Amino acid sequence: MTEKKNPKKPRPGSGKKSDHGRRSGSRFSSKEKSGIFRIESLSSVRDFLKNCPDQVLGIYCQKETLDKVTKALEGLSYPGIQMAPQGEPSVFWAEVRLNPVSEKQFFNNLEFRPVPVIFALDHITDPRNLGAIARSAAFFGISQILLPKDRQVCFSHASVNTSQGAFSRTEL
Repeated sequence: MTEKKNPKKPRPGSGKKSDHGRRSGSRFSSKEKSGIFRIESLSSVRDFLKNCPDQVLGIYCQKETLDKVTKALEGLSYPGIQMAPQGEPSVFWAEVRLNPVSEKQFFNNLEFRPVPVIFALDHITDPRNLGAIARSAAFFGISQILLPKDRQVCFSHASVNTSQGAFSRTEL
């Protein structure tokens, strides 16, 4: 009698990557490759409008949420609110552009800080972890995050949404 063996399950994070943006390749849309991300959190949009309003490219909402969104953004300067296209499932979102600085500019900016604190990351493979780390860094006042060029998740809609606006307060 032969014993039936169960196939070995791959460890999480090994083998073929999922569609969660873990690999920098063709899984990213052209907007993500150009640094434009869609965020669907009103608090994240408020953070971007407070900290770097020039990075907010557009704000969109359904007709029924226009009053709520207008009231929430009261007192902030923004490019106007456009009506969402017919059939759009989201009731609110904004398009923002992340502007990572060059490695040279990153280190040049350190000279102007009294006590520079850098959050250096390596081999972060889950985009939601990247967003959560940025959110924690912003909470503790760390304004610079160093990301390696290789072995690192790229920015994605998941990482930007998870950051809850923290990318507007940190230099990458």
